[in-house]
Amino acid sequence: MRRIAMAQMRVEGGLIDNNLRQAVNTIEAAATSNCDIVVLPECLDVGWTHPSAKTEAQPIPGPTSQVISQAATDHHIYVVAGLTERTDQHIYNAAILVSPSGEILLKHRKINVLDI
Repeated sequence: MRRIAMAQMRVEGGLIDNNLRQAVNTIEAAATSNCDIVVLPECLDVGWTHPSAKTEAQPIPGPTSQVISQAATDHHIYVVAGLTERTDQHIYNAAILVSPSGEILLKHRKINVLDI
């Protein structure tokens, strides 16, 4: 049987480094509790509809998703993480599934583009 951690964390709008640090700590805590999978909140990087998404959202794969991938590898756990994703033309509310080896296995975008 798989153990799944449904993680709640306080996402601080626009404070990407703080939010990613919290996410990494949450991933570590889930792994320490012998969970196989941890599910993190949506838009955990910049916060839901925070204006900084216009300038701070990253592509996937990219620097933000790399932090999540590295934490998954370091702690040998699957991670589902909600991130804001930048493409050439849009910003999306996206989610990724990362393997314990750090590979992004899946990416899902909500149908509606973020209107920020």
